[in-house]
Amino acid sequence: MTSKFLRVLLACAVTSTLSALAQTGSSAPPSGSAAPTKPAASAPAPNLGTKVGAINVEAAVFGCNEGSRDLDGLRKKFEPKQSELKNQNDEL
Repeated sequence: MTSKFLRVLLACAVTSTLSALAQTGSSAPPSGSAAPTKPAASAPAPNLGTKVGAINVEAAVFGCNEGSRDLDGLRKKFEPKQSELKNQNDEL
């Protein structure tokens, strides 16, 4: 439990650090300029907000043709073992 908690905490810390670094701009002047210049006044960028999406992976995989085909292949592969186990269960 503690190990899982520490992993989640570490992942959150790394993610928040990377997010903060990605949002900050570079303050160093370009290497080719002789002297730093004052940035031109510009309008602030509009806040577009954050978009969050959720994907139901199981429905996406089993809903497509390839997923259905692979699922049928797995069922055929394990069918003999399932019938053997069912027979053993019936004997008990």
